Amino acid sequence: PAPVYPSFARTAHAVGVVRVDVVVDENGEVASIEKTSGPALLQGAAKDAVRRWRFKPFERDGQPVKATGFVTFNFSL
Repeated sequence: PAPVYPSFARTAHAVGVVRVDVVVDENGEVASIEKTSGPALLQGAAKDAVRRWRFKPFERDGQPVKATGFVTFNFSL
């Protein structure tokens, strides 16, 4: 699911790119959010969206492994 634009951020005309650094576990679920950057009013919505995501498990030598990466969201009005 895409992030929900917070009404208070929309009222404040907050726009920009939010980067969310994540750790994905062996099952493809978001294990943790390591760091976020971008407009503060939008970071919570981006983190909430990423927590609901599921990924195809990453594999090394045919075995599922934990992986790190990042997702960016472009919030615009």
